[in-house]
Amino acid sequence: MGKQVLWCIYVNPEPMGKQGRVLHPEQHRVVSVRECARSQGFPDTHRFYGNILDKHRQVGNAVPPPMAKAIGEEIKKSLIAVAKTQKLQQKNKPVEEIKPEEEREEDQGEVKAEMDVA
Repeated sequence: MGKQVLWCIYVNPEPMGKQGRVLHPEQHRVVSVRECARSQGFPDTHRFYGNILDKHRQVGNAVPPPMAKAIGEEIKKSLIAVAKTQKLQQKNKPVEEIKPEEEREEDQGEVKAEMDVA
């Protein structure tokens, strides 16, 4: 069984801070921003801005990219399923009877009368 590298990434990883003692599992040091980012699934090309504390906060407060991708894919599947269901429902709607022209004119007259009243 492999080693677990990090239990949790804290939002305030200050070396002397109360919650920030995220130490490297094999070396005598605090883990770097890049190491925290990798553990969250960020690609090495992703850039973080600000000072070290800001960068650690960005990583700690982020939704891990693999999780965001998985959620996005599930939302996409759901939207596609809803669209297909609506399309099928529309396709299966009963066709209204075609009324003789006289009845259609009467219906239109009723609608006009209702509009005049409003």
